[in-house]
Amino acid sequence: MSLSRSKLRRNLFQRAMIAWDETLPYNAVHAVSIRSCPDEELLRGAIHRSLAACGFECDPDAIPIARMNGEGDDLAGKLRLVFESELNKRFDRSPTAIPFRFFWIPDRPNGSEETFVLGVCYYHPIAGADCVCWLLEDIVSCFIEPETGGLTNWHAPRSPRYRIMVLRQWRYFSRWITSARPYFRQAKRYARLEGSHRKGAGSRVHAITLSSAQQKWIRHKMGSTGATFNDVLVGLVLYGIAKEIPDRFPRSRRKDLAIGSIINIRNHFGQKHRKTFDVLLAMFSVSHPMTDLDSLDDLFRSVREQTAAIKENRYYLRNLFLLSFGNFWNKFLTEDKRANVSIKNFPLAAGVTNFYVDRFQTRMSDLPVDDYWRGVSASPSTPLVISATTFGEQMNLMFIRNESFYSGPEIDSLILRLESLMDDPG
Repeated sequence: MSLSRSKLRRNLFQRAMIAWDETLPYNAVHAVSIRSCPDEELLRGAIHRSLAACGFECDPDAIPIARMNGEGDDLAGKLRLVFESELNKRFDRSPTAIPFRFFWIPDRPNGSEETFVLGVCYYHPIAGADCVCWLLEDIVSCFIEPETGGLTNWHAPRSPRYRIMVLRQWRYFSRWITSARPYFRQAKRYARLEGSHRKGAGSRVHAITLSSAQQKWIRHKMGSTGATFNDVLVGLVLYGIAKEIPDRFPRSRRKDLAIGSIINIRNHFGQKHRKTFDVLLAMFSVSHPMTDLDSLDDLFRSVREQTAAIKENRYYLRNLFLLSFGNFWNKFLTEDKRANVSIKNFPLAAGVTNFYVDRFQTRMSDLPVDDYWRGVSASPSTPLVISATTFGEQMNLMFIRNESFYSGPEIDSLILRLESLMDDPG
């Protein structure tokens, strides 16, 4: 592996991810279903070519590629087990280690033409979901069209300066300062999840695919309330946790459930970072009282109003100051306190990461790709991650829980509640 990648200065968000990785392996997995016969030698060549195009030079024979058959005939079950296994394997952090693991799963749905699933697990601090989407698109293109496939418009790796980008937001500084005190008052009302991180605990995966009727229900709610897809998903998770798992949040003055969201901030870094292999992310959170959840539509509107204010005033960039302080403060904490500092002082019940493949890819819809799945490890900041991925007519949700905080039956009941809400024609 080329050392040029490992020598890049880590940006603010990457340093936070590296700190999370010390508690739980902080990985992400993407996978696509390809209508083609698998050929591992051809696949290895496509992966090697695509990695080199985005700045990762390595010996093609050193690239980890594993065939995974899984158990049973159910592809969804196989994927869940493979995702869970990969999310819990920590990557070697040495400068020459390869921060990717590839796998493929043979699949013959209903006896039709042969297809297979191609997946990649990667060390999350090296790349955001958009970069890995581009990488997979490039690999599939090279695999299907070995002579002419692949993209050529990757930019040379750069190390973005978050501090400079934030300073360029000087017009918003007065809003950030005046909003600081109300923001901290609000955070003090966030309900704390009972328990603490248990050393050795891992990320466990639950997954569903939304039916066309469920997707239609979401679009209807978006239209009737003015909410975005992310707003509706956040509202559903808030409602589901409050109704199905309220006992996990001890009664106290902290009565607001808070849900975090990841936002891609690549556009704030200008053209030179338009197509670089980077992590360019920020976070924000919204909350709602647990005892005031009678109307779903009102909840969606409340979430919409909060996220609209956050985006209008760019509060997600203000939150980078808190992230920076957290990175600094972690240096003085013991391992146990680092693992629990976020859940005790800035408690989030869950985090939502929403990814529209069609917004980031340029050729995926023209390639023989039928579906796209994505999962992200739980972290000390987010004991439950809901990873939503939309590709064409397909919409997949993965629920990844830190088993120290949520049990399998609790998340199963949460999923059943969400599905029942989306199955309600009203």
